[in-house]
Amino acid sequence: MKRAWQQLQIDRLIELIRYLIDSSHISEGVISLTLEKVDLKELLIEKVEEFKRTGSHFFDLILEDVPMVIADRDRIAQVIVHLIGNAVKYSPPQTRVTIKSRARIGGVEITIKDRGMGIDPAYHEKIFERFYRVKNEDKDNGSGMGLGLYTSSQILRKHGGSIHVRSIIGQGSEFIFFVPYHYNVNQNEKNSGD
Repeated sequence: MKRAWQQLQIDRLIELIRYLIDSSHISEGVISLTLEKVDLKELLIEKVEEFKRTGSHFFDLILEDVPMVIADRDRIAQVIVHLIGNAVKYSPPQTRVTIKSRARIGGVEITIKDRGMGIDPAYHEKIFERFYRVKNEDKDNGSGMGLGLYTSSQILRKHGGSIHVRSIIGQGSEFIFFVPYHYNVNQNEKNSGD
């Protein structure tokens, strides 16, 4: 038990260091992507299986067969892991997390929905800002520095995609993100210079 706890702490520290490095690179406009064909359905199934082995939550997968996207597989996996991790972290044990994917015009939309505490609408835009964290007296927010959602939003933006949240206090949160089928060099270079 002690060894598992130590490994969890080491994993959290490694994740924190990665987010700090990514955040620094993003703020300097130097985040890089290694582009390849990515099967998002396969990637979602792979990451959900990892969470199933380590937790008590149930996962409902409603995944369409969607076309491949041109993206950085590791970076998109980072976004998926962070959003599923938040869904697990901020919802009671043995509750359901629903993950959906569907084809949209120009790309793939992925939704990750939990049955947790929810987020006040006043914070829906702010949670994607660097170092911003919603204070909640009912939940221990000791881990994290407010970098995960910021990093995720910037990774998606670099791909020409987007992310937003729908949430109601006491009813859970639904994070929806979009990955375009094709990486648009001109559009993404323009985005990185904003």
